[in-house]
Amino acid sequence: MKSGTLIQTNRSSEKISRSEHWTMRIIYFLGIIFIVVGHAGTAGLPFMDQWFPFYSFHIQLFQFAAGYLFVSEGSRSFPFFLANKIKKLMIPFFIWNLVYGCLVTCLHRVGYRFGERVTFRSLFLKPLWHGHQFWLNSPTWYVTPHLLVQILSYFPLKLLVTCSLTAHILYWLGTIVLACLGTELAMHGLGSPSTPFLIIPRVTSFLHIYTAGYIYRQFLEQLEMRIRNIVFFTIHSSLILLWTLFCGPLRGYVLSWCNNFDNFWKPVITPYFGITFWVRVARILTPILRDSPIVICIAKNTFSIMTHHLTGFFCLNTAFNSLHRIGVFPTFDSTEYYKNVYYIYKVRNNDIMLSLYHLAGISVSLLIKRVEQIVTHQLNKCYHLLRADDFSAH
Repeated sequence: MKSGTLIQTNRSSEKISRSEHWTMRIIYFLGIIFIVVGHAGTAGLPFMDQWFPFYSFHIQLFQFAAGYLFVSEGSRSFPFFLANKIKKLMIPFFIWNLVYGCLVTCLHRVGYRFGERVTFRSLFLKPLWHGHQFWLNSPTWYVTPHLLVQILSYFPLKLLVTCSLTAHILYWLGTIVLACLGTELAMHGLGSPSTPFLIIPRVTSFLHIYTAGYIYRQFLEQLEMRIRNIVFFTIHSSLILLWTLFCGPLRGYVLSWCNNFDNFWKPVITPYFGITFWVRVARILTPILRDSPIVICIAKNTFSIMTHHLTGFFCLNTAFNSLHRIGVFPTFDSTEYYKNVYYIYKVRNNDIMLSLYHLAGISVSLLIKRVEQIVTHQLNKCYHLLRADDFSAH
């Protein structure tokens, strides 16, 4: 690409209004809602999960948004970039793993049967490639592959910044090949949870989505924005119908285990249907939701909700179990409650009541985040007071 063309491309990228960052914020909001709903059930709205099964795209939405935002983050030096990611992701990741390890140890003493014992392996090794050692925080399995994808992508994307769209597409196709290879290897046992190699298909499944988010912002966003909504959704629906006709209905794949792949290429292509649809929907919703304090709060705390929403489910189940003991919910399965953190109870067998789990998962997560902020603030305050005292003593 000629330098003049490159400058023009960069300037056009800079002209994208701040509302596009709001669009990514709406993506984070929708993505975390889909995660919570995917774990609890659709609460009487099954159509949400029929056209685009949540497990076909929801965790990939975060990779796409992260790749999109790399355009801004990639301007930093690699040491600063890495230190920032470790501070925001890995340090909270290990702190909360320790907290949940201690909590599960206490729960074992009163009859609960999920989670492992606290050991060096369960605290510092298994979280890196397994992530389900204590179960209550099991959704954080995504943190390590998410960080690795960003590290692995940093230098290739930096090198491509002066290259044409063709070069970017070739690189993206290379990541697609890696994803297909990772899927094939997982189908042949590489993704076994008993080995650290589980991280490989997870990373390859994320890498091409992250790259696609970056390419979308750099080259394709302006073009996509020119397409009218009716035209976009007509084309999109037609592609899904064609896929369903020739390849069967879209299905979800559990990337946390990488153990239900039925084909080496379908799990790689499938996420793009859901991602492209919800990115367009997010753009439509941005003017409506961007000023909502609830949306902003949820979108800014996706890490906390991802980490703690199963704890919210557990708190709700604990309330159900207490009421079950006095005969209020006779069909509640206490045995399952004590051994399975993913146990979901349908009150009166009504799907709509599953929304209680959605509410509990999000509200408890935000409450924990608030407590975390208060504790952090007090610790920082004490630290600065101690430093001030030490300075005055000299």
